[in-house]
Amino acid sequence: RTCCMLRRIRPSNVVLESSGCGNNWSMGFSSCIDEESESNRLFTNSINAIRKESERFDSMRSIVFVHSIGGGTGSGMGSALLQHVRDHFASSWVVPIVVGP
Repeated sequence: RTCCMLRRIRPSNVVLESSGCGNNWSMGFSSCIDEESESNRLFTNSINAIRKESERFDSMRSIVFVHSIGGGTGSGMGSALLQHVRDHFASSWVVPIVVGP
């Protein structure tokens, strides 16, 4: 039996990547700018998934953002993604939930 919360997750908005930034926050954060990097593709796909979901609503009031503070991709790219979300959805509440190692 599928949990009611899992039924609300659209499979097309699940973004996965197998590359990492080697436990380096600055590498994860700055790689979002580099258009050639694997992390930039993950960053861009994540932004597109958030944008698609936001377009489904007349008014998006809040975003629950779950990210890791361990590792380079989870902490660095997570920080860059959180910054982007706060800039582009300034009128929405952003609730960051941080997962520790």
